[in-house]
Amino acid sequence: MTLGKKETAEFAFDLQVGLQGADVPEYDVAADIGKAAVLAVNLRGLGEIEYGTLRLVASRHFHIRSDVLDRILRILADLELIRLVSQGQTIQTVIPDVPHFEDVYERVGGFLDERPLNEVELATVAILHRLYSAPENKDTLRNTLGVDQAAFTASVQIGSEAGLITDQRARGRDILASPLYFSGNLQSFIDVAARGDTPNVHHVMKLVKQHQGMPLSTIVKDKRISETSISPEQAELVRALAAEGIIKPPSITRPNGALEQFVFTPAPGKTRMSAANREIYEKGMALAAAVRKGQMLPEAIRIRSPQALLNKLADQKWIGANTEAAHQYRNLAVLGLGRLEHRGGGFYRFHLIDVPENAQAVAIAQSLLAGEAPADLEQDSQARLLLGRDETYVKSHLSSANLRATPRPTIVSQEAARELDAFMLQL
Repeated sequence: MTLGKKETAEFAFDLQVGLQGADVPEYDVAADIGKAAVLAVNLRGLGEIEYGTLRLVASRHFHIRSDVLDRILRILADLELIRLVSQGQTIQTVIPDVPHFEDVYERVGGFLDERPLNEVELATVAILHRLYSAPENKDTLRNTLGVDQAAFTASVQIGSEAGLITDQRARGRDILASPLYFSGNLQSFIDVAARGDTPNVHHVMKLVKQHQGMPLSTIVKDKRISETSISPEQAELVRALAAEGIIKPPSITRPNGALEQFVFTPAPGKTRMSAANREIYEKGMALAAAVRKGQMLPEAIRIRSPQALLNKLADQKWIGANTEAAHQYRNLAVLGLGRLEHRGGGFYRFHLIDVPENAQAVAIAQSLLAGEAPADLEQDSQARLLLGRDETYVKSHLSSANLRATPRPTIVSQEAARELDAFMLQL
């Protein structure tokens, strides 16, 4: 199984964030691609940055050590994602040139043209790609991927030590999962996989991802997700995944008291979404659910074009008054996304509270309903603020305790450890 450059760079990003600076000798190219991807994502949209400031922020927030930063910056410069202003061999200033409307991961993945991944890196990326969707039976996954046995074993062992992969026995089967992508209810997901439901899980998760926010009641009743038919067993699996909270089901109470749930794939894990962005994502998901309710389960007035409505909300910051707004958008007011204005009778108008995080939540809802992954959730907002300041300010902000943080230990596979022992015995 061979992943494209874009997907490889995405999972290399996850490795860099998940390892948090731990040194893994088996990871060479993947480590450089991951560091380059993290920097590129967080530099996008920023102006000129002092090199001294970037050294401090990269070490503290991105786990990129100062002694390797120059190499990563020169990779990004070669990929034409940044420009470097240097005096002799010393970098003075970094000028980001990361395009807003081009996939950063596709560009960073271009580094693979110069340096391909080794066997362990290929196996690790392939495993994370599979575990991104759902836990997998260990033996089945190894056979499906068709990677070298030693590389597969090393990848799982390193991943387990680093906390990137869990290797658990459930219902008499060895199951692999990744807490990077499912921070909540992972044990329930492992139990589902151990029952042998993985192929069905992959199928329904793919459909849910393509059609986010569909009403659970209609999925179960009609045995379809949007226009795609599913089996009764798959419909019940969707219900079970929602009940376990694996596929996040925001709910809306209808005027008749009925509680409607709307299903979404799990929110991106800790690698694909910074902690600061998780609340924003929840708002975006709730907005997408409210729009789906008006589209799929209207009381009287149907939303015929969800994207047109969201575009209007993004542009003019309000949605026209109607008699369904009071129950449809109530949760959004509670979340602080907007407020309901009574316009007389049973008519209410929803007004967006116009702050940057709410504008981002609207953009997330637009992406979800388009079946796309929301952009820029990987950015570290605190780091980006610091990158706009000078080195003196950043030094004062980052305490000496943080600057002297203990580096993560070296993580090696059992095979590498045996090779090291054999080498030492020869000395």
